[in-house]
Amino acid sequence: MKRSLFSLLIVFMLSAPASVFASPLQEQALPHETDWISIPAHFMQSEAPAVNNMVQVFDVAKGRVVHSLANNAEFQKTAEQWLSKITSLAPEVHPDMKATYIVRVPVEPAKPLDVGDVHLSVKEIFVFYYADTSKEPLLLIFDENKKPFFFHIHEDITPFIKSLNIPE
Repeated sequence: MKRSLFSLLIVFMLSAPASVFASPLQEQALPHETDWISIPAHFMQSEAPAVNNMVQVFDVAKGRVVHSLANNAEFQKTAEQWLSKITSLAPEVHPDMKATYIVRVPVEPAKPLDVGDVHLSVKEIFVFYYADTSKEPLLLIFDENKKPFFFHIHEDITPFIKSLNIPE
């Protein structure tokens, strides 16, 4: 039976053990049974503000956070640009897509996002980057109840990814 991307994210977020939400500074892989769809939940944590404010890069192939950077004005400007370009929710996303990296960018202060009937207070953005340039990047934003919303971003984010200097 095929589950939707949204239901798999919700199931993972509600059932994952606390060890899955490790500090980004720890080199901890996700549990074996976790698939790429649930990876954004790996970033969600309730730790010290200094850790929660880090921009983090999750390498999907390695199954862990591989790079953390201090959040700064440039990241905030980029996040605001992405939010300003959102015009609609992404159509149904299929779980067979393979992201190369998922980058978590905290947004401070939280920014309002109104798209159709969806009204969100954006506190963090998860950017799904695909090395395959035929696939558009996706933005994943959770509401205050941890309900996921996907949005397409119609721009090349390769320069942003390169600027992160992600270690090999």
